[in-house]
Amino acid sequence: MYHLRTVLSVAGYTKWAWQSPGRTKLTPHPRIHTDNRPKGHVTLPYVAGVTEAITRKIRKTGVAVHSTPYTTIRRLLVAPKDKDKPDDTCGVVYHLTCEDCDAQYVGETERALKKRISEHKRDSSPVAQHMQTYKHQPTKKVTILDRESRWFERGVKEAVHIRSRSPSLNRDQGRHRLPPIYNSLVQSRDLGDL
Repeated sequence: MYHLRTVLSVAGYTKWAWQSPGRTKLTPHPRIHTDNRPKGHVTLPYVAGVTEAITRKIRKTGVAVHSTPYTTIRRLLVAPKDKDKPDDTCGVVYHLTCEDCDAQYVGETERALKKRISEHKRDSSPVAQHMQTYKHQPTKKVTILDRESRWFERGVKEAVHIRSRSPSLNRDQGRHRLPPIYNSLVQSRDLGDL
């Protein structure tokens, strides 16, 4: 080490170049222990007037609440390039109406709607039996009542629409039987946002 110092001083280096810096003692910051940490976190979509009230209630329990915008610029601007045709839609509750009379049918399918509609041409279908019995033309009036990808929820929506519309071509009440207590609710409800 002595030789290195001599060489560096002959080469013109000052004393600080070979001295090791002294260790400076860092003073630790005192930690403040508080029990104000949240018990958990919850994120809510922001809806004016509603989110604030819910936030106040939740914060009283010690849970931190965060809000996210319900409508974002991305949601407003970004749209898929090609929109699907209604016939290609999967996971729907649909409504058929006979073009020659007021006979109706409500059904549901998880497959493409056009595939399910083609099955109504089979002899065992109540829609096909109606067309053969009364010599009516195959129906082209198909309306999508609801979109639902989940099996159970789609079956309930089908049962609600069957109960509210009382279609003449349905043989049963759908996959799920709604208890009679739901009659007044189903008949008084606007089914647009089921």
